[in-house]
This record gives sequence, structure tokens and C-alpha cells, in this order.
Amino acid sequence: MAPIRVVVNGATGKMGVETVAAVCREDDLTLVGATCHTPRGSILPLTDGSSVPLSTNLEELLKETTPDVLVDFTNATASMEASLMAAGMSVNLVLGASGLTDDNFKQLDAVANDKNIGVIVAPNFALGAVVLKRLVEQAV
Repeated sequence: MAPIRVVVNGATGKMGVETVAAVCREDDLTLVGATCHTPRGSILPLTDGSSVPLSTNLEELLKETTPDVLVDFTNATASMEASLMAAGMSVNLVLGASGLTDDNFKQLDAVANDKNIGVIVAPNFALGAVVLKRLVEQAV
């Protein structure tokens, strides 16, 4: 089975950095891209010496990298915008933002059913490689 292709939205924030590290430790996950809020160059160096595209433009990054899963640890507003965009491209979602409303959950449920994708929402969870791996597996 091919590795699950992952993009991390908010990769330079505290949880984003941990998510990138967790994805990179797993043999069955492949980090294919990352986003950040403020420009920090066009590549994200990884601990193994490789790198992935780093962008402030999620839409372009999703088109270029064709991920299976978007992992998002931004805020509720940014997370919803990113989620609806990614879902429109049939990308599965793992969301760690807190502050999502009942209306947000209804939107996510509707788009998941419409696009036949998996959506996991787990705000404020402790992140480790095992937990992330399990969430991504459930989303795919």
C-alpha cells in the first residue's frame, strides 16, 4: 500500500511543528507539503535532510501536491476556510482547531457526505505519532 500523502496546514506553529515531526516518523505517511501564515521561504527542511514545499497559498499547494489528507492546527476561522477548500478537492481532513461551532460541524458533515471523504475533528488533543497515525488512518 502506498504511503498516505499529508499536507500540514499551519506547519510552523507549535502544534504544526509537532505534526510535521510525527508524520515524518511514520513509514506509512509521507509529508508532501506544508503551509504557514507568514512567508518563510518556499521549502520546509525536514530532519532527514529532505524538504517539502512550504507555501502561504493552501489552494495552490493542494493542487500541486495532491494529498490524501490535510492536517490542520490553525484557528477555527482559518481551519474552516482550509477545510472547505480541501474538501472541495476530495481531500480527507484531520482538524485540531478549537472553537468550531455547531454550524461549522454541520458544514463539515455535509461536505464529508457530499465528497465522500473522512473528517476527524479532535480539538486540543495531545499529539503523538501513534495518535496522529490513528486519526489519519480513520480519515482515509
